[in-house]
Amino acid sequence: MNIPDRKKDYLDKEIFEIISLVEISEVPTINKVEFVPFDKDENILDLSDKFVGASISYEMLGTEIISIKHSNDKHCRELKNDIFKRYEKLVDTIHKSSEINPFVSRKFIFDISFDYLIKSHTEKRSEGNFSDYIIDKIEAEIKEYKIYFSVEHLEIFKPIKIGKVEISKLEPNLFVEDKSRQNLETVKSFNEKFRRKIFASCIIKAEKDKAIELALKECSLSIDIIKICSDTIHDPKTKISFDIDSRLSESFTAETIVSNINKQNDLNIINHRIPNYHQLTEDYLRRLSLRNLGFFNNFLTHLGDEKTELQNLLINAIRRLAKALTTTNLNQRIVELFTIMESLLVPNSHANILESLTKYCSKIVYIEREERLNLIKLIKKMYEVRSAYVHHAVETDFEIDDLRNIQTTVHTLIGKLIERSYKFTQKSEILKEIDDAILDAY
Repeated sequence: MNIPDRKKDYLDKEIFEIISLVEISEVPTINKVEFVPFDKDENILDLSDKFVGASISYEMLGTEIISIKHSNDKHCRELKNDIFKRYEKLVDTIHKSSEINPFVSRKFIFDISFDYLIKSHTEKRSEGNFSDYIIDKIEAEIKEYKIYFSVEHLEIFKPIKIGKVEISKLEPNLFVEDKSRQNLETVKSFNEKFRRKIFASCIIKAEKDKAIELALKECSLSIDIIKICSDTIHDPKTKISFDIDSRLSESFTAETIVSNINKQNDLNIINHRIPNYHQLTEDYLRRLSLRNLGFFNNFLTHLGDEKTELQNLLINAIRRLAKALTTTNLNQRIVELFTIMESLLVPNSHANILESLTKYCSKIVYIEREERLNLIKLIKKMYEVRSAYVHHAVETDFEIDDLRNIQTTVHTLIGKLIERSYKFTQKSEILKEIDDAILDAY
């Protein structure tokens, strides 16, 4: 890992200036308690000799951390107020560095930097340069991990690969008996708990917390691809209930207790399952394929580490479309669909939104004049529904076919822009090409 010399010099200088500003105070001695049994209660626990060793604590102002303390049995060392902010700024500078950010989490940088700071202040000397210490610690923690996230309310009958992510059951040999560390009962309980579950998994090379963070993004995006190719695209009232467990936004099972007030112990517990359970059968996989699952998979597969502005916009659009399709309030869904279109088609903050949507979307999605005119009418019609909900909190009635058509329009728009993303790096280039074509037509 190579960090430019100028940046290393800054890190080394800044950490020592912060170390010089650490406030130190004595920790009051905790005297051993002498007690006399009272009221025949002799079960008094004396902990006065237990408060030893080091601890880290934070002082909060509301939800904001304003100081951090390191205490041992003799001294308390503290960074507070402006000094703590200066330390956080240093941590952010390290973490945001392009050489470091892809591999480690901010928490990891925060913790190892604070360890170095406290040790250097305590011993009144440092073991080598801070920048070298950071690099050594990072390189020691970068490992290859396979991260698994449980996917709820989804059943598959064979593994599916989307981008870097595999959606499948756990490998049979993931957790096996090892007499030196585990026993057969532990392996048995693990397998019983997880063998029927579906997981989204991918391999990431990074520090552990960062690997989890990156894997969640990759796995979530792959699940989102399934959502935007699901039956809900063409049947807006079909509920999407599957997701990575940590992203579930609502409870999908419910228990209701019914008690007869005129009869004791006449009690019923009713279990109610809210969502549809999604089964990716061969027939469902075929429908996913018809909605371009393979096309979106190819887009994810060919994404590099350094993404263009257009690629980032498209990834964001995929995530937003998946979220929109899971929204059960259909008026709110329309709002979110237009937000996606705006992000992809409005050139700047000064442009007229509706004019931009009708002009650019119609020309990107369709070739035939009649189809373009029909799409312009649809956009204007549904934009009125969106505006009534946003500006007046009025849920306007609309034809479900119109929602279906606006959903498929957004889906197609993303696909068409993905095709152009292999040629263009910014959306402004695509919009300019359309503007130039309009001017050349006269």
